[in-house]
Amino acid sequence: MKSLLCTFLCLALIASSSCKKDDCVPGNLDTNIIGKWSIKALGQDLGDVEFHANGTLVDPDDALIGAESGGQVLDVKTFEVLSNVLVRVQAENADHSAAIAAEYDITSYTCDNVVMSVFGVEANMSRK
Repeated sequence: MKSLLCTFLCLALIASSSCKKDDCVPGNLDTNIIGKWSIKALGQDLGDVEFHANGTLVDPDDALIGAESGGQVLDVKTFEVLSNVLVRVQAENADHSAAIAAEYDITSYTCDNVVMSVFGVEANMSRK
C-alpha cells in the first residue's frame, strides 16, 4: 500500500511539474511593450530601453532615438503605439522647442520578443 501511495504521489508531482502554467498570450502591443528591453541589430548590442505605461521612454543609449539640436540634447523621450505593427518614438529638448521622431515597423512580437525594422535593418528587442 505504501509503494502504491508513493507511486501515485510521484506521478502527481511529475504531472504537475511538467505542465507550463505561465503560458503567455502577448495581447495588444500597446500593453505588451511596457517594460524593460535589450535591443540588438546586426549582431550588435544597441542598448537597453524601458517603455512606461504613461508613454515615456527611457533610452539612455539612444538605441531607438536620440539627437542634439543647437547644442541641446534631445533627451525627453516618449513613445506611442500606433497599431500592433507600428510604434512612433520622439525625442525633444526640455523646453520642447526642438524635436525629432521616428516610426518603426513591427514585423512580429511575442510576450518576450519584438522584431522591428529600424531604418530598414531588422532589430530584435528581448525582454529583460
